[in-house]
Amino acid sequence: MIQDLIGARVVCWFVDDCQGINELIASSKHLKIEGKIEDYILHPKASGYRGVHMLAKVGYDCVQKQGGAVVISSEEMICEIQIRTKLQDAWGDVTHEFHYKAQCAGVENRVDERILAEISTRLAKEDESLLALRDAYQRLADEKGVA
Repeated sequence: MIQDLIGARVVCWFVDDCQGINELIASSKHLKIEGKIEDYILHPKASGYRGVHMLAKVGYDCVQKQGGAVVISSEEMICEIQIRTKLQDAWGDVTHEFHYKAQCAGVENRVDERILAEISTRLAKEDESLLALRDAYQRLADEKGVA
């Protein structure tokens, strides 16, 4: 059953930023998390999909005409929020074309699924490499006194 009418995707440079964004969203006064947060970064799907998914109620102003007057009332709607890295997002784009659309057409290929999962594992290692690179640059900047 579809619950969300709108969606949002937050794409981060670094995998640890995904958790930081997750915490910011959870602490927001404008978003109310509904149900369980699905963390596919910590627990990837069998296909190799990685990302954080959540449903949140988002407040908005509803403008309606009642009688001869315009009335603004506060309303809420459900929004699916996805958080992932640039590499995870690129993998998601590829799998949407080659995996998801094929499944929707009734085509299942276990070899392709295995290859996609292997690619996901390699990209997860590259996400770790990007963290190491960022941390190395940060140490150099700290040593030089660069902000």
